[in-house]
Amino acid sequence: MSSTAAVFGSIRITWSGLTVAFGILAGVLLAYSLYTAHSGRGKAIWLVLCFSVIPSVLASRIVYVVFHGVEYSGFFAGLLDYSDGGFWLPGAVITLWPAALLIKKTALPDEPEELLDALAPGTAFFAGMVRLSAVFGNTCRSMYVVSAPAFRHFPVAVKMLSADGQAVWHFATFYVSALLLFALMIASLTFYILHHADKMKKPCTRHGNVARLTLVLFCAVELVLDSTRADRTVLSFHLLRFLNRQMREVSITQIFCTVMMLLCMLYYSKCTGSKGKKRLSVRWLLFGGGFLCAMTTEVLVQRYTEYALLLTLAQALSALAMAAGVFLGYLACRDRENYSS
Repeated sequence: MSSTAAVFGSIRITWSGLTVAFGILAGVLLAYSLYTAHSGRGKAIWLVLCFSVIPSVLASRIVYVVFHGVEYSGFFAGLLDYSDGGFWLPGAVITLWPAALLIKKTALPDEPEELLDALAPGTAFFAGMVRLSAVFGNTCRSMYVVSAPAFRHFPVAVKMLSADGQAVWHFATFYVSALLLFALMIASLTFYILHHADKMKKPCTRHGNVARLTLVLFCAVELVLDSTRADRTVLSFHLLRFLNRQMREVSITQIFCTVMMLLCMLYYSKCTGSKGKKRLSVRWLLFGGGFLCAMTTEVLVQRYTEYALLLTLAQALSALAMAAGVFLGYLACRDRENYSS
């Protein structure tokens, strides 16, 4: 599939670049409409977007280029040419929080967490469009081959050429990720409309919960699908090699996702304090058990690739268990006596 959409002299516009640009525009308009309809004026949301849109694209691209430098002729070539290569998607998430915090430095009365809530659905849609843009390139493909003829098509598989020129169907990580992120956008949007103004038990803040729970589900998706990628962003793994000689690397994306989910879990646990210790232990049992199972399946899938499908499904259930622990923490913090929908 050709990646070139149009050529104007020396300027080449690619389909992948247009897809990402559309994702940015649609995400911005969605965030703006939500915030102006439910929270405040649009001035603050525009400021946050000015502080975050370009940095988010650059940050996600810079990390990818740094760890996949062999794919490019140079650092700036990879940074400026979006016709090929991918993005480290968590980079697009990292920049939103400091951008929202900058609002406190202005004279605007808007709350950073309320702004992040309005940005959450649009960010999920933008992330899905970034993943979908990979259909015009060769990134975010899986190392696993799809052998069943019934599944050799989108969204499950994508055709690639082997070294000897033979057509081989690989699991389409980018397509499945895009569909899940679009579903996350719908879920986040629905949750925002119905529950973004719910009263919470102190010290839990009333705003910011949409952003936190959207982040948790985003991390659950990335935690699992990143394990299937042939081009995932990794660090050399030396410290624990004596425990498992087959595990030579660790994914930066999986580290990021685990840390973010843990921080959200700690936040809700801190807010509930020692109240309902039995329920607190259930939440941590779900989260901790899910974490251990997710890490165990990650070790096993690197050693026993013939069981990749089964292990990936087990890892998906483990990630859902971690997310369920965080969601139970949120429910424990919600003030049901003063509930408002």
